[in-house]
Amino acid sequence: MKESRFVPLIEAQLDPEVERRMSVTILAVTHGTRIVRLPADFPGRDDHLARAQDEARRHRAHYRQSGFCASLPIVGYRYFPAPDWGYALGLDGELRGTFRGRPIQAGFRTTDGEEITFALPEDP
Repeated sequence: MKESRFVPLIEAQLDPEVERRMSVTILAVTHGTRIVRLPADFPGRDDHLARAQDEARRHRAHYRQSGFCASLPIVGYRYFPAPDWGYALGLDGELRGTFRGRPIQAGFRTTDGEEITFALPEDP
């Protein structure tokens, strides 16, 4: 991922067993339902971590209401204030620690070569 394209986000993590069973296409197409895109200035705010925890709790409540939890259960959240590290959050937004890593860039390439991604917005 190019840093110029990075958008701060919160990514819900799927149960690893579900990830093994589901097809890549299903995971890619539904990935957008597990992403909370944040404003570019979000990480610069003093209360960004507390606000990210609130966003994770809101996402979980909405995700459960939508019914996705039945087939695509989530086990936690990863808040990415930067492109290569973040905060691990529990289902209720509790801080589990920090980690180094990158958001999943879910997507696929069509037969005519078009690449469709779901985790990041298109270049302006």
